[in-house]
Amino acid sequence: MVFFVDGVERPTIIVSRPSEYKQPRIYIFTIEEQNWNHSLEGFVIATRNGVGFDHAYTTGTRNNGADGGQVELHVWASAPDILYYQGKTTANVGGMIEVKDSLLAPSKLVRTRRLLEEQPAARI
Repeated sequence: MVFFVDGVERPTIIVSRPSEYKQPRIYIFTIEEQNWNHSLEGFVIATRNGVGFDHAYTTGTRNNGADGGQVELHVWASAPDILYYQGKTTANVGGMIEVKDSLLAPSKLVRTRRLLEEQPAARI
C-alpha cells in the first residue's frame, strides 16, 4: 500500500509559501475513501520522514492524520523547506513535500490534491 497523488505513486509534491504577506497558501488533500481500503492508515503531514505522529507538522494543518475526508496544509512564510506525507501505521507509503518561495503576486489560492485516485485532481 502506498499513497497515490493525482494518479502518481508517491510523488514529490511542490507547494509554495506566500511572499511577504501574512495570508498562507492553502492546499487541500482529499482522501478518496471509495479507493481507500486501509481505513486505519491515515494521511499525516510531518517534519521528518517516518511513521505516525511523532514528528507531525502542527503549524497550519487541519485534520492531520485523517483516515478520510480532507487534510488541509496552510503554508505560511515561515514553513520549513521540506515536509513529508506519510501513514499513521505503515512505513514507506508517502513522500516529500517541497516548500518553495513564491515568485508570484500574493493570492489566497486553494489547491486540491486527490489521494488514491487515478484521475487528475480538480483545481478550485
